[in-house]
Amino acid sequence: MGLDAALRAGIYPPGYRFAPCPGVLTPDAADLGPIRALPTPGHSADHTAYLFTAGGTTYACTGDLLFSRGRIVLPGAEDADVQELRRSLERLRDARPDVLLPGHGTPVMADATWHIAQALAAFDLGRLPASFT
Repeated sequence: MGLDAALRAGIYPPGYRFAPCPGVLTPDAADLGPIRALPTPGHSADHTAYLFTAGGTTYACTGDLLFSRGRIVLPGAEDADVQELRRSLERLRDARPDVLLPGHGTPVMADATWHIAQALAAFDLGRLPASFT
């Protein structure tokens, strides 16, 4: 996960360890059922989110598509596309996940639709959603 490199670079304090997220199911703790790929271009042309249901809860592994509080990352990559990002957020909203598991930062363990709506509301106002930093 690059923790060693991040420690060497001083991004985390010496001796830092990732703590497990309370309430997140581990593969050995639940039957995850089928995993569905959801194409979500925008952050990059080939970006994909993954959805699965466990214990009646639908989880979305959003990677770099969406972070808590409706924040995004739109890199300067040649294949990033703001309009595709918006359409991908709409597809994610339509998938109706309960939980968001982003590639970085805090998991969203409840009310995932509110966080998706925050990003889409920024687009509706003619601006980009807040950036994840």
